[in-house]
Amino acid sequence: MRPEQRSEEDLAFLNAVRMKAPDLFEAFEAEEDAMAELRGAALNPVPSANFDANLGRKLRVSAVRDSFRYWSPAIIGAGVAAIALWALLQSMVQTSVPVQLQQQEARRVVFPSLPNP
Repeated sequence: MRPEQRSEEDLAFLNAVRMKAPDLFEAFEAEEDAMAELRGAALNPVPSANFDANLGRKLRVSAVRDSFRYWSPAIIGAGVAAIALWALLQSMVQTSVPVQLQQQEARRVVFPSLPNP
């Protein structure tokens, strides 16, 4: 409890503790002082010198990341569609059997392990 929030009953109790157990009261006061320092440090932070620039940079980076997350599926889909269209056009333009094989004769290959028909 902060010193400004103590009631008359609390103050009377603390005075009684101070009279009966001074060591306990000193420990209580040390704890109160430490808590007051922590409250002061937590409530009054000192920003760094380039806080505004760092904050602006983080916002820009966040905006770029969000736009990349939004557009990346469309870009990847367009790439896959382009590759599929290219493959389709290539298969339509080229023949399936190379020209050199069409001019050669077919040869019969005999394997010694298989029975000859």
